Amino acid sequence: MATQPTGTPPVPRADGRPLRILYSFPHAFGSPGIGQTAWNQVRELVRAGHTVTLVAASVAQPVTGVREVEQTMVLGGRRVPHRAVGRMRAFGWHDRRAATRVHQESFDIVHAWPLASARTLDAAQDRGIPGLREVPNTHTAHAYEVVGREYARLGLPVPQGWSHHYDGDRLVLEDREYAAAHGLLVPSDAVAQSFLDRGFDNSRLLRHRYGFDPAVIRVPIRVDAARPFTAVFLGRCEPRKGLHFALDAWLASKASETGRFLIYGNFVPGYREMLAEQLAHPSVEVREFTDRPARVYAQADILLLPTIEEGSALVTYEAQGAGVIPLVSEASGAMVEHAVNGLLHTPGDVATLSSQIDLVFGSERWRRALKQGVLAHAPTLTWQAAGIVLVDLYRQALAQLRPEGYTARPGGLHPGTGEYPELRDGVARMSTSHGSVHRDSVEAPWSSRGSRLHGASG
Repeated sequence: MATQPTGTPPVPRADGRPLRILYSFPHAFGSPGIGQTAWNQVRELVRAGHTVTLVAASVAQPVTGVREVEQTMVLGGRRVPHRAVGRMRAFGWHDRRAATRVHQESFDIVHAWPLASARTLDAAQDRGIPGLREVPNTHTAHAYEVVGREYARLGLPVPQGWSHHYDGDRLVLEDREYAAAHGLLVPSDAVAQSFLDRGFDNSRLLRHRYGFDPAVIRVPIRVDAARPFTAVFLGRCEPRKGLHFALDAWLASKASETGRFLIYGNFVPGYREMLAEQLAHPSVEVREFTDRPARVYAQADILLLPTIEEGSALVTYEAQGAGVIPLVSEASGAMVEHAVNGLLHTPGDVATLSSQIDLVFGSERWRRALKQGVLAHAPTLTWQAAGIVLVDLYRQALAQLRPEGYTARPGGLHPGTGEYPELRDGVARMSTSHGSVHRDSVEAPWSSRGSRLHGASG
């Protein structure tokens, strides 16, 4: 029988001294998607006064105050695409560069991302430094299984080269990273459960969270009273995100008779054609991907995300930051308490989702109560709040390895609750930033010496 996730033990709240952090990200730092996730994590670490050394493939958007930046896929000031040297070779090179920094410099924490962290985490272990591995999605074997099964059910092929197309070599590499890490940073109970189901010890699963930026996502001051009841879907239009379930639930609801369902995102091959009949319904409007989600939320009442596999979907944080009620699956990784600040359903349960749509659509009392819950909860879902939780987990990991240097605060609170004194008003105090140094890697993996260094991870 699988162990149920119980969350991490009480979090040691240390003396508050700034931490020295090696942050390794093998992609374009600050680019859309996970690049923005990494950017927000680093920004909040720097704003809180910690010293961050960033090793990234390249930098699309810098963070002021980072101590030093090494760009592993930049040569002569120009970015070298991963595909130019081979994706796994680029990751292997990045991993070696980050591991070298760990061996040569002094850090309190190493924070590394998937597919380029095995050597880096080994180096941290060798030096007695807690090495924490970001886990932005469920266990990869679980993701392959769940997503592959849904594609097969729909009669669609998983796109070749896509992140959820089965890759045995990737599984081997990620298993190595999991084993090398002191702790795994899991952003949701769904992610934690996928590891517990595979025999991981709960003590290694460090429950953190993602967030939204209140400077970008705000509750609209004015609402168009004349607009119809509006549901929105934002994200890649693919079976994994469950858009087919959202459409079936919407069209079975009374809301579809007078309301509208706005879909923002790009479709994977074959999926749009499969959904052509549902998409042609007059209440459904398909729009292109948008990089300005705030404008979408400003005209929405509910967010629909009946995903079948996810880490912790950023749209669920953003929606709540904008006062939009999330109607999401339990697999979405959303920070939602059912019937308090949103409504949850089991993945694939179209009937329940449809009834929830009509509940919010048809009951002013329910709509008002859920929106009040969303607005009350939103201050604990900012990236600033996520940064406080992340640093507490850093300190917890340090306390496990170096207990003599760190003192736990009695009665420390579970990091998933949001019950931090710093978050009481949704805003924490920020200290001044440090100066920063930028440098590119001195050798590249396609140089003669770099080629000889290439090994199992590349």
